[in-house]
Amino acid sequence: MNKLDERGEILRGIFEIDEEQAAVVRRVYRAFAAGKSSIAISTTLNEERVPGPRGGEWHASTIRGDPKKLVGILNNPLYRGQIIWGRREWRKDPDSDKPERRYRLRDESEWVAVAMPDLRIVDEELANAAEKEIAQRALGCG
Repeated sequence: MNKLDERGEILRGIFEIDEEQAAVVRRVYRAFAAGKSSIAISTTLNEERVPGPRGGEWHASTIRGDPKKLVGILNNPLYRGQIIWGRREWRKDPDSDKPERRYRLRDESEWVAVAMPDLRIVDEELANAAEKEIAQRALGCG
């Protein structure tokens, strides 16, 4: 939920853990680390009518994402207590002030990583177990 200032404008830059959503993230990590596929996890969550991150259905890509872009539940560094600024540069339509839904991924040397341990919701052991499972599957071992 957004917090508002005295003028009714959204306060930006405030991060809080939503415990209900955090429990779902931990559940996804545990299931994946235990060997369940992204498809099986998303199917189970949809069958149980657990709302996805944006309120809709779950998809395997929401869980697995893309490790190079640091997107997807399993690749999001915020769940491990780190935020990365400047990963993407949004492209703008020259004829409009609105940003398009396109971006380019900046070089990693331009990223700024900031530790935010108070926002960690997945402990190191569970994060490492999921990471190991991702690596094994990438090699065709899982």
